[in-house]
Amino acid sequence: MSKYHFIFTIVLILNSVAFLPEVLAQDNRLPDELEKGIAACDAGNMIACYNAALSYRFGDGVELDFKKAVQLYTISCEGEYMEACNSLAVRYVKGEGVRQNHIKAIQLYTQACNGGHMAACNSIGLRHDRGEGVKQDYSAALKFYRQACDGGYMDACYNIGSSYKKGNGVKQDYKSAAQFYERACNGGSMYGCNSVGVSFVLGRGVEQDESKGKAFYKRACDLGNQVGCDNFKNLDEASVR
Repeated sequence: MSKYHFIFTIVLILNSVAFLPEVLAQDNRLPDELEKGIAACDAGNMIACYNAALSYRFGDGVELDFKKAVQLYTISCEGEYMEACNSLAVRYVKGEGVRQNHIKAIQLYTQACNGGHMAACNSIGLRHDRGEGVKQDYSAALKFYRQACDGGYMDACYNIGSSYKKGNGVKQDYKSAAQFYERACNGGSMYGCNSVGVSFVLGRGVEQDESKGKAFYKRACDLGNQVGCDNFKNLDEASVR
């Protein structure tokens, strides 16, 4: 190898090393959209904090980082954005980015529920139903389900129906169960559609009517409920035999 060739090779290597930190720095930069969101969050925009948390939670444009998501959810929640309080509660239930803590989750769900977040009210009901973070109390669960249902959260209406079906916190009543299932379905709850379908197929709380039951199964399926799809298929195949 000639002296000049050797010197040229060294220069190339040195240039490659010199440029490497710049390449890494570019790779680690936040996407423009997220960078703007973080800036808005720092300026006091709580919705921006929440949206930034979602980016880290789902790895949207950045590396997945549950702890960073929790930090941003916390800022947003402390800024009284109730959607963030509800999402932060879910992180404590799942132990995602934080140590699992059902009691802390209940506190956050309560904050969100008091702030008008009906899904959070429903979640408090579920915690009472299952005895997670609180003593199991079906009557308390039903109270929160009713609050959420009346507030327009249709899966809570479905949960009321299930409470009547099982006799949890209320006298067992299949007719009331079917009524709440149908109310939930009409509001877009796939679980409500499937369950009122079962009510009609079995004649439980309503006059038996397989055609109505099948129609509700179809609605459940169209909303994304696999059990509803299976029930519709099974009923359809049974009618062909």
